[in-house]
This record gives sequence, structure tokens and C-alpha cells, in this order.
Amino acid sequence: MFRRTNGSVRYACVLLACLTMAQLTALAGQPLICHPYTIGDAPSLPWSNGADKFSVKSDYDVNRVVNDTLALLTPSTRVIVRMETLRRAAIYTLWHPRNNYDAAHKTRGQQLADELLTQLLTRMQANARKDAAGTLAMFDAGYLLSTFRQSGWQAKQHAHLDAYAMVRQAAEQSGDATMEFAAALSTYDKALRHAHLQKALANASEGSLLARNLVSHFGGQSHNLAEMRANLGATQ
Repeated sequence: MFRRTNGSVRYACVLLACLTMAQLTALAGQPLICHPYTIGDAPSLPWSNGADKFSVKSDYDVNRVVNDTLALLTPSTRVIVRMETLRRAAIYTLWHPRNNYDAAHKTRGQQLADELLTQLLTRMQANARKDAAGTLAMFDAGYLLSTFRQSGWQAKQHAHLDAYAMVRQAAEQSGDATMEFAAALSTYDKALRHAHLQKALANASEGSLLARNLVSHFGGQSHNLAEMRANLGATQ
């Protein structure tokens, strides 16, 4: 059921952006939707250069979003790029500005959201082994499901799935620091979020895309990883 309006989510995003790291780690907001990821020049779904975090390309055909997203999620696609691509897919399907006044477009968007999630879950089931392909497939499905739930939408047939557990398991299987960052964003439990952030920070390199996103999402007044590590320890 689709519970929120675009305006309410945008308001929540503004609140999130104004909080310190300590406040954010305890906040029940929508970090997977509200905060874009820095991905450099990596290919992703088309996006406007506007300041709005919901800056969709007005001429993009949303009917392409499922196929385009699946094509972008290749085995070599970096985790942070996967995260931004899935965030954009969620916005194109569920938070497109046209959904506010076009009921048919909104319904079609929800259909596409369900189709994309179903495709990713099917991909996960087809790659059930704990190898690199299986781990990425689990991560993609869990991360998209977490994003949808934070946006206020959920298909009934997937209600039994534990999205956070899927992301966490993928992070544990891979030992990937960016997946730990994703897991931190996927839970509202303060202790769990701290634990995931510590793992991400421990394995992040200064100047990397992960480092830049850690600072932009959780840094508060911190300007680099060293300051973040010190501040995170102080908030425990």
C-alpha cells in the first residue's frame, strides 16, 4: 500500500539533512531515499543535475526502468553505484513528480516497482550459492526492498522478507565495507548502525567513493574519516 505523499517525504529529507551524525544514527527517517550517493562518472539511470534529490529526467521513459536497472547491475558494478542506481529506480517508480497528479502513472510506477523487485528476487534465487554472484544478487534484492519500505511502499507478497537481514548477510559474506555502509543505512537500530559504521570506517580508504559517502551521510561536522572515527566512538 502506498502510504505517503512526495511532499511529506521531501520534508523528512530536509530534516534528515539538518541533523548531526549522533542524531541521524537514532533517527527513523528515509535515508535510502533522501540522500543521493556520490558515484563519480559511473553509469547509472539518467538523472537531472538539479539540486533536488528527486531530480528525475522528465523525458525518461519510466517503462524502461526495469530493463535499464537490471542491465546496469552487472557483476563489475561497484556497490556504491548499485545503491545509487536502485535509489533512482525507486524514485522513478514510486516518487516521480508526475505521480502527484496522474493516477495512471502512479499505478504504473507501482507495477514497475513490483516487477523490478520480483526480477531481483528471482535473480537471487537463481544464484543461491555464497559466491560473489550470489552475494551481489542478495544485496541488490535486499537493498531495493529496504529502499521501498523506507519510502512507504510494500507489496504484500514480499511482506515476509527481512530486507535488512539480506543486506547484512551479503555484507558478512563479502566482507565488503560499502555493504556495511548500506547495512547501516538499512536499520534504525542505533547499536546495529554503529556496528556497521565501525566496520565500514575500519576498511574505508581516505579519498575513496566510500569515504566521501560516509562523510556526506554520517559525518556531521567531520571532514574526513579520521574525524568520523573519533566522533563515532564518542557517540557510543
